[in-house]
Amino acid sequence: MPTKTARPRDALTAREHAVAKLVVAGYSNKIIAARLGISAHTAKFHVNNFVIKMGAQTRVDAAVKYAVALIVRDASTPANLVPV
Repeated sequence: MPTKTARPRDALTAREHAVAKLVVAGYSNKIIAARLGISAHTAKFHVNNFVIKMGAQTRVDAAVKYAVALIVRDASTPANLVPV
């Protein structure tokens, strides 16, 4: 079965970013739901969208891709560079 791949227009929503950070932290859908005040079904929906938009096969793969993207983004932001 072909998998969906991420496209530039498929940017994560604010809710998907919140979910992504909790997935990176290792939380289950049930805990994500409780922390965000949403149902477990809705959490699962957002996690699935996050995985698809990251072009990943699993939530672990998506979490790794997301974490790496954040590290790269933060490392390339001039405000984060320490003057010598």
